[in-house]
Amino acid sequence: MKTVLVKICTIVSLAALCCCVPTSKESYLEQFNGIYNEVTNCYEEFSSDDWLKIDKQVELYSGEYFEKFKDELTTQEKIKVKK
Repeated sequence: MKTVLVKICTIVSLAALCCCVPTSKESYLEQFNGIYNEVTNCYEEFSSDDWLKIDKQVELYSGEYFEKFKDELTTQEKIKVKK
């Protein structure tokens, strides 16, 4: 049962992140941290399909969205995002 709940939570979280384009540095960092936390807390439960979705999200946040907000980010924030 726990596995099913974690799976549902993961899918809902990823869907929410996919639909929300960050409009500020703060929302960008919050959403990026959400992806990081989701992976850290639930990585053992991810399917191959989940990993593909996460990889796409990480590429988007560390690529396109990073470029959009990089001039507003501190050096520490840039390092964290680019890890």
